[in-house]
Amino acid sequence: AARRRVSVGVDFDRYRHGGERRLLGHNSAVRALAECRGLVCSGDIFDYIRVWDKRTLRLERLIPTRDSMVLSLSAWQGELVSGHESGRLCVWNPLTGDRLRRLDGHAGAVNALHLV
Repeated sequence: AARRRVSVGVDFDRYRHGGERRLLGHNSAVRALAECRGLVCSGDIFDYIRVWDKRTLRLERLIPTRDSMVLSLSAWQGELVSGHESGRLCVWNPLTGDRLRRLDGHAGAVNALHLV
């Protein structure tokens, strides 16, 4: 039997009996993914952050950022930080979806975040 070749190195035979888990709900490209407080957070090109239960992968909440494309996400001290195409950073409570802070100042898009 011919074996599927995938450029990203995914061994699809490993998942043929249902081992793959998918987060269904985005209607656009996902640009960012992060884990925060036991939640999986994903950001898309239409400025939404979706928050999923890490254990069940059930969608917990939808956060409309009301900014621009979400390009990066990172957890920091129990809060979620999003980086946007506009150059803005936003700090969120992932449990409530509340925006805690908005940080302006970048001249270009925030394509990556790594907070320690």
